[in-house]
This record gives sequence, structure tokens and C-alpha cells, in this order.
Amino acid sequence: MDRYEIATALLRGLHVAALLSLFGCLVFRRCVVPKGAVEPPLAAVDRITVVSAVLALVAGGAWLAAVAGTIAGANGIASLLAAVPLVARHTNFGNFVCARLLLLVAVFVPLALQDPRARIAALLIAGAALALQPMLGHIGASSVREILIPIEAAHLLAAGAWLGGLLPLLLCVVRAPQPLAAKLCDRFTPVGLVAVGTIAVTALPQAGELIGGFPGLFGTQYGHMALIKLGLFCLALGLACINRLLLTPRLGSRHLGSGSARRALIGSIAIEATAGLCVVLAAAAMASSPPAAHVQPVWPFAWRPSLDAWDEPELREELERLLIAAACGLVLIGISLIRRRFRFLAAGIALIVFVPFAHSLDLLLVEAFPTSYAHSTTGFSVSAISRGQTLFGEQCAICHDPQTGSGRAADLTASHIWGHLDGDLFWWITNGVTDPEGAALMPGFGSMLSETDLWALIDFIHARNVGAHAADSGKWSPPVPAPATPLNCDGDDIGSLAELGAHDLLVVAEGNPAAPVSALTGPGSIPGAETIRLTHDAGTVPGEGECVTAASTAWEAWRVLSGVSRQRFGGYRAIVDSQGWLRAWLPPRSGREQILAAVRDVNDHPIAADARPASGHRH
Repeated sequence: MDRYEIATALLRGLHVAALLSLFGCLVFRRCVVPKGAVEPPLAAVDRITVVSAVLALVAGGAWLAAVAGTIAGANGIASLLAAVPLVARHTNFGNFVCARLLLLVAVFVPLALQDPRARIAALLIAGAALALQPMLGHIGASSVREILIPIEAAHLLAAGAWLGGLLPLLLCVVRAPQPLAAKLCDRFTPVGLVAVGTIAVTALPQAGELIGGFPGLFGTQYGHMALIKLGLFCLALGLACINRLLLTPRLGSRHLGSGSARRALIGSIAIEATAGLCVVLAAAAMASSPPAAHVQPVWPFAWRPSLDAWDEPELREELERLLIAAACGLVLIGISLIRRRFRFLAAGIALIVFVPFAHSLDLLLVEAFPTSYAHSTTGFSVSAISRGQTLFGEQCAICHDPQTGSGRAADLTASHIWGHLDGDLFWWITNGVTDPEGAALMPGFGSMLSETDLWALIDFIHARNVGAHAADSGKWSPPVPAPATPLNCDGDDIGSLAELGAHDLLVVAEGNPAAPVSALTGPGSIPGAETIRLTHDAGTVPGEGECVTAASTAWEAWRVLSGVSRQRFGGYRAIVDSQGWLRAWLPPRSGREQILAAVRDVNDHPIAADARPASGHRH
């Protein structure tokens, strides 16, 4: 990030922090302060509320100007001022920021009235302004925005109620009489508990959408900021527990230690509030960078978790013993905690039971590389498969293809290929493979091929691998998505398989021009399914109501996936289910009943819902 981007992120963070403070102060005044209380610190809380509203308004306007300057590429004050109204009127970001700024202007009216009912109106207005935040970040552009927008709105409102209420709480603990200070701390507890619970629950679906998992968490800048945010949140939560369980009871007592408890409570709340501010700034930095789920993670560890050992019967028995020992230890510790007796003894016994099996934890780890969790950037398209085929013939066939080379290297049509992550294959092709003694088994191609070429080569390896099995069984194992394929459809503005909607597809291959056959022998279409014709010429004009492929590489890429020779491929039919998975190959002479039976089988046995296609035909 350059200095301008850092300044923009800081303005965003300051704006959101002021909004949280405004909402938190109003929640504190409504839910924490006892009715009828008129002590001087409460007037100061009202002043903090007004200052927060002013700061949110000013910082929000400055943030809008900074973003407008970035969008318009402004290089001076005049161009910046000209860009602001354009962005405000013609972008979703500008519309929502302006709506928020109008709400902040409106909040001053009930704040000026100094009436309990007016404070409720101010609370609702401030809450509405804060709830607009999801529309200004990554969630607003998410594919599941309808679900995540209310979740993040609840997350922010809870954060405002807790973190935004810390500053008025600190002020009251410093300046209010001791009995009132203790009472306010007690009354703040239920607000904090509800808020923290809401924050924890609503954070999980957001993390799943924006981070995706451990690779994104540990292998991206966004994930690192999320870890910092999580650490600061845990610090603030730990201090909140200390305040409630240790310091607040001492503050409410009348013994001589209450003075020191008050000083300790002031320091603890101050640190908790500072940690909360840092959480907000970390969140602003995250909002200014691409989500972890949208970038290539760089895995920082030499090992990664894996359940591959569970598939080996002998190793599974060892893991089962490990799980039994761990479960027994946890049950023993749980019983001691419930009964509140022999806790240290139970922990010691649990440790003694677990240690003899701890070495089995190594079975849950496998070697990893920086690219282990990287994913293909090609979209598994017909052009990528075709490019990978060319590269394979030039660089790999001499060792890996027994038909054109020695075939003495690893068999890339073997099922073990699917036991390796795509990122592991990328690392080996880029850097080469060595034996345990360090001797080279395969040279690296990273200096010869671009990153796109490397991924295209992996796409072809996968297509060739499943094609070899599909040729024998007529089905793909493991299941693979239909490759992204450009289309030309008669009378429709449809450009690819992905745009056809939730239909089964029947993809029919034309005959090989070098050895023509009757490509469309048998039924050309079936009820309820879209029919696609695989052609050799990208410029083929579709017939009435027909879709044809619009890429010269499509026919060959689908042939590779079939595992059928060029001479035999004409007339073959592929069935693609409504979720985009390649499901079955049918030979040219297949009758209508045979095709309908295959479609029924596909619909009766869908691919698991959580195994979505990574690219290609999606709905």
C-alpha cells in the first residue's frame, strides 16, 4: 500500500470508529445509565456523543473525497473536487456514503433536544447509519450478499454497543462517585455479554466467505490482518473478563483496596478501549485489500494438515487409538471441571494417557510448499487444456507418455495424481523433483514457462487423467467440472456454458474432418436438456434454436476429457448435470432410451452439494 492508500484506510478506520463510538455512547446512555441519574460525568458522555457524530461526519466526507480521487485518478485539488459529486451520484459507494452522511446530519436534531425519547430516535438513526457499512465493503459485492449483509450489520451494531461504550464507561469510572461507577460497570456487563456473543457468532460466516479457510488465514495479507484483529479482540475480551470478575466486585466493596481496584479498572478499560480502536483500524486495513478467498495464498509452513492417513487401514487404527486416548483425557478433565474437584490430578492423568499416542499426530501432517494451496488461474477452460496439451507434447511426453517417449517417469494417468493438491503439482513442475538424497528426478520448468502455462499444463494433466478412466467406464472419477467453453447460440445472447441456466446439457461431438463419420447418429436432443454441438470451426453458424461451440480448441479439449481417439470421437455425447459436472459419455450408436436412462441416473445420483465445480458451467 502506498501513502495515499494508507491515508484512505486510516480515514475509513477513523470514520467507522467514530460511528461505533456514536452508537456505543447512545446505547450506554439508554441501557447502562440508570433512569434519573444526573451526575456530572453523564453530561460529559453527551459531549462525547456529539464529538463522535461530528468526527464521523467529517471523516466520512474526507473518506468519500479520497475514494473519489482514486476512482477518477485526480492529480490536483480541482480534479478532486470535480470527482466527488460524480462519484456521489453515479456509484453505489457514493450513494451509500451520502445516505450515511445525511443520517449523521439528521442525528444532530434529536441530540440537541436532550430528551429521553429524542435519544431513542438518535439511537435508531445512528444504528441505521452504522448498518449501512456492509454496502461499502467486500460483503456488498459478495455472491451471497443477501445473507451476509444482515449478518455483518448485526456484527457492527454489536461491536458498537461494546467497543463504542468503553469510552463513556471509562469516563464514568474516572469521574463518577464510586457507588455509581460500580453500578455502571455492573449494568454494562449484560450489554457486553450480548454484544460479544453476537460478534463471535456473526464473525464465522463472514470469515468463511472472505477468508475461506486456513490457507487464506495464514497465507495472505488479508488473513494476517484477520489474525491481528482476532488477537486484539481476544485481548479486549480477556480484559473485559478481568474487569467483570475481579475488579468490579472490588470496586463495589468498601474495604481499603477499593481505591487500587479503581485505578486498576481505569487502566484495564483504557487498554481495552485502545485494543478496540486497533481492531477497527485492522478491519479498515482488511477492507482496503482483496479478500483472502480471492488471492493466491502463500503457505508459510513446511507441513500442512491432511487426513490422507485415514484411508490406510493400518494407519487408521493408529489414529483411532490416538482419538480414543484424547477423548478419554478430555472426558476426565470435563468431569473434574463439572464437579470442581481434583482438576490438576485429572489434567495430569489425561496427559499421561495421551502422551504415549502423541507421536501419531505426525500422521495428520504432510509436507507442504509455499504454493500448496494455490489454485489454477485458467478457469479450466478449453483453451487452457489445449495449450497444456501442446506443452505436454513439447516438454513432458518424452518421459511421461509411453506412446511417444520412454514412459519411465511417473504415470500421470494413475489415480494417485488426485492425491496431490494442484499447488503441489505447480511447485514440482516449477522447481523440479528430487529423491530423498537430493538427486534430480525431474527438472524444473519455472524458468521456461509462464505461470499461466504451468497452470494450463496442470489442467491438461487432469483432463488426460480422467479421460483415461472415462474411456473405460463411461464416467468420470473423480468428478470434474465441464470445461469453460465459449458458445454461439441462435437467437440468444449466450456466450458460454455457464450462461445456459440450471439445465442438464447434452454435448454432441461432430465427426473428425480427417476421417468423417456420421456425428449425429441417434437422437440429437432430449426433453429438458440443452443440446450443444462440438464443432471444429469456431465460426460455425448455429442452426435454428441450436448452440454450437465458438472456440477452435473446444472439440479437442472435450476429446481429451473423453479419452477417446480422434478417429472415434465423432458422435460421442457427454451429459453435463445442472450443477456443471461431467457425468457420462455415450458412444455414437446410443439409442434414445439409453440416453434418457443415463440422464435419469445423473439426476437420481447428484454430486455432493459441497463439491461445487471450480469453474466452467456454473449456476
